[in-house]
Amino acid sequence: GCLVVLETSAWTARCKVSTKNLLKGGSHADVDPNYVNASKRLIDGKSLAAIESIRSEARQWLYARSLPFPVQGAVFVPTEQVEEIDAKLSEYAQRYQEAVAAFVEEYPVLRQAARFQLGSLYSDLDYPSKVGNRFAFDWRFLSLSPASEAQLVSPALVAKERAKFQRLMSEAAEAAVTELRTRFAVCVDHMVDRLIGEDGKPKIFRDSLVENMKDFLKGFEALNICDDSALADLVSQARSAF
Repeated sequence: GCLVVLETSAWTARCKVSTKNLLKGGSHADVDPNYVNASKRLIDGKSLAAIESIRSEARQWLYARSLPFPVQGAVFVPTEQVEEIDAKLSEYAQRYQEAVAAFVEEYPVLRQAARFQLGSLYSDLDYPSKVGNRFAFDWRFLSLSPASEAQLVSPALVAKERAKFQRLMSEAAEAAVTELRTRFAVCVDHMVDRLIGEDGKPKIFRDSLVENMKDFLKGFEALNICDDSALADLVSQARSAF
């Protein structure tokens, strides 16, 4: 397989407020401003909700089809799923861009409304002139391979980097086994919790619980890169119940 790095950014529409000026005079004049942090929301928060929702949905979708990896910001995906992941992230990117375009179109109106909502705290300097440039949605696929003679001149350094690579892969394998077992346990625990309920009376059993389990069972073989036979047996038993 390979690594996927999903990188997204968005304008937070928040800005720090000078606590020194806020606390000056009045009943809080004795407060040290270094012990107080304050921020202001620059526009109506609902206007950015659609953009944030797409970011969150994309990360959750990728999380369900990948495994953790001990590299900051990267997840591991099996080779057979690379094309599917690339296509789906392209769809999310399109939705993200459309949501950003809708926000940019509404931005002048929201900014004008903020003049009244913020009153004396309003400042033109808090608002980027090209707010669309503050948003991004991108991803990269990175191959997994140890350092070679072509990359590093010193044989000793190559050996050192390969040893690091082996430790990295060992950590990744342990994390993959733990992650899959945890996901399966969470699915089962949620279903058992609904079946038992409170005082022996079952709670509402929603379709999403079944769908979550089906999604896990569907993608299990591809993600079981360490051939966890014990978990595979449990998954096989779970499939027979569906």
